[in-house]
Amino acid sequence: MKTLWIAFLLVIALNPVFGEEGPWIKFVPDLRFWGAALRIEYADFFLIPQGLTSFEIELGGGYEEFGYYLYPDNSLYVPPVSSAEGNSALYQNINFDWGLGFRQGFFYDSRKKDNLLEAHVLLRGGFDYNLPDYGPGSLIYQSGRSDARGNIVNSLALGVFYDSVYRNPHEAVQGFSVDVTGEWAPLFLVNEVIGRNDFQRLSVDVRGFLTVLDLENAGNSALNRFNIYFGNRVIFDALFGAAIPILTRQSVGGRELSFESALGGVVRGIASRRFDSYLKLVNNFDVRINLPCFEYFSVALQPGCVVYFDSAFIDAMDYSINFNEIYNSAGLGFFLTLPWLDLILSLDYFINENKIDISYGFSFQF
Repeated sequence: MKTLWIAFLLVIALNPVFGEEGPWIKFVPDLRFWGAALRIEYADFFLIPQGLTSFEIELGGGYEEFGYYLYPDNSLYVPPVSSAEGNSALYQNINFDWGLGFRQGFFYDSRKKDNLLEAHVLLRGGFDYNLPDYGPGSLIYQSGRSDARGNIVNSLALGVFYDSVYRNPHEAVQGFSVDVTGEWAPLFLVNEVIGRNDFQRLSVDVRGFLTVLDLENAGNSALNRFNIYFGNRVIFDALFGAAIPILTRQSVGGRELSFESALGGVVRGIASRRFDSYLKLVNNFDVRINLPCFEYFSVALQPGCVVYFDSAFIDAMDYSINFNEIYNSAGLGFFLTLPWLDLILSLDYFINENKIDISYGFSFQF
């Protein structure tokens, strides 16, 4: 928890962007329950006149509870409804991750003060160590996999990103984005030290936003009065290779230096990292309502609520998506947007299992 608060205070102190059109530096946090990551982005020049050039570095780590929801024969393990019964999927994990990124723009958007179209090259990696069994005994230790106790994985990613998404001063969002990223983790990229990793990934992420109502505050136009906007995200993620690690099967790729857990995680209401797969097709739909903004010690605070519906198809690690089986969830959340992060509390309903949970987060789903 101490690490989390240090990162939180750093973001508050250092988050300003220096200069309107000139050099800028951004500090982007990723807060975890017992840990944090911090990404630093720096842009100082244009290698080509039409596009901004930027570099970034990310370091993070944590002590977290992960889940492995497969029996040794790869059949699905269904966790108990009551935590008192013991969940054999859960285990404790210590992890560190790192990344370096280079982004080159080809067209610049002066309204956003960022690139409209860019290419990216990412070098990212991570180390994780699974702690000894606790409780009823975790299934991951029974899997017989080379990464059952831990892993070091490094990968190289290349991609292109188009982004016309614009957030106006009232926090209403409009526009769309497309990210196409390929990832490669060969053995020679230090991928046989702990565990064994040899895989390729293709990730496509398409997002669209539409503002349907935006009312200004007549007394102070810089503060939102009330607005509503829709958001939709479609993800396709495909993994191939001779040695695909557990945490990679439980994630989706893309242009970010860190990974998003999936299917549980990308589909809200499903336990994080549940449902390992090689192929994932996901849709997230949000209706977001920004309530009247207010100021506290001259800091603008934006409350609101979100209604969502998620759905997904996956394979059973056999490269054959079963379109007759769809995973669905729905929920209602409340958020408070600060200048440096979003605080979100939501009620999630996993329709397939008629299960309701409460979750929290530090950023919107997309």
